[in-house]
Amino acid sequence: MVIMTGQAIANDTDPWADRLVIDAVRRLSGPERLQRARDLSLLASVFAMADIRRHHPDADARGCLLRLASRRMDPETLRHLVGRDVGEQGH
Repeated sequence: MVIMTGQAIANDTDPWADRLVIDAVRRLSGPERLQRARDLSLLASVFAMADIRRHHPDADARGCLLRLASRRMDPETLRHLVGRDVGEQGH
């Protein structure tokens, strides 16, 4: 999504719809923009966790959270935080 340069948000989006979204975002206050970003981030986490649970139905909560973290962090950072290589197991 590139709003500041005036480029299309998505290749398959009508320019009229792009303008509508851009104008709506520009009308938001700073705190409203932050809240929208937070809400979208939370929604992405919910979808990611659902996908993790679908692929690993027997995983415990810790294993699911580590798998979620591994989708968001580079392996070195995750290894530093967890104290070991999480690897394919995710826990």
